[in-house]
Amino acid sequence: MSFFQGVGHVKKVRVVIENHSTESLVFGGEWFSAAGWAEPGRGKELARRERHSLRFESSGWLTSCGGYIQYTTTDGSGTLLFAFCNSVYGGDTFSARMGSVVSTSEFWD
Repeated sequence: MSFFQGVGHVKKVRVVIENHSTESLVFGGEWFSAAGWAEPGRGKELARRERHSLRFESSGWLTSCGGYIQYTTTDGSGTLLFAFCNSVYGGDTFSARMGSVVSTSEFWD
């Protein structure tokens, strides 16, 4: 689940993750387009069977808040990938996939 909001002209995104896997998830990478972490949490392990809230915000006025975050299971058998964009112009988008391999074409379709 994700929540998009704009306060003034700074765009913000909150992503809530409920880890229902049997493994903890460890941070695997990130890429942002004019955005970043809004609070400490980068690289944080997401323990199994817990709920986590991740917050992001744009890096300036009148810029979008978008990017992707990747986590992997501690045993390396699974990948969680999610992407988001809270656009200044146009609609907001969010997509998430979990699997042993997350293909780019599946992710963006």
